[in-house]
Amino acid sequence: MVKILFEVNKKLEILCDDNSFAKSIIQEVEEQYISIGVPMNQGLYYPLNKGDIVDAYYNDSKGNIYGFTTTVIGRKFDRIPMLLINQPTNIKKIQRRKFVRIEHLTPINYIVVKDYPNNPIKNVSEVDFRKGYSLDISGGGMRIKIASEVSLGDYVLVSAPLDEQEILALCKVVRLEKDIDGKLNVCGISFEDVNSNTREKIIQFIFKNMRKTIRSK
Repeated sequence: MVKILFEVNKKLEILCDDNSFAKSIIQEVEEQYISIGVPMNQGLYYPLNKGDIVDAYYNDSKGNIYGFTTTVIGRKFDRIPMLLINQPTNIKKIQRRKFVRIEHLTPINYIVVKDYPNNPIKNVSEVDFRKGYSLDISGGGMRIKIASEVSLGDYVLVSAPLDEQEILALCKVVRLEKDIDGKLNVCGISFEDVNSNTREKIIQFIFKNMRKTIRSK
């Protein structure tokens, strides 16, 4: 079991029911409980009540990330409204770096983009996409299996499902090998041009699956 010292004024993230994150600040640290500001999600208070069980993530002063499950045990008011949560006992050290990689086996659509950025992507339509498969995903890229011939340094426009959501990302081929049958290309691709909304979708998807891993241990 991992033991950590929670610090006042450090951020705490609460995983919401829709797999987004409500953000809070630690206000007090006591032996039996932690006081946090009422979590906010997209400018609104995220409703939590006494007895609710929540998954939370804590980033310490050294950049380490810890995940844990805890219970809301009450409320208090001292200049600001606060929630009281139990001091967690099932803390897991995790990695929220872009290199954290999880298995993600799913069909994808892709286009190989030759000579990018000298040949900008324009007027892409659904008929231009080909079928492939995703093998895994991280905050920094994916591993995909495709039939098209590609070379290291080529760019690939990938449309991939993340649960009920879809991402569209321009990626660069950084690793390349053949599959076990020698027929398809297995490409390690890095995200080269993704907006903040797409990046947040990827992080939320990874955290959701990391939460499942934490709970299964």
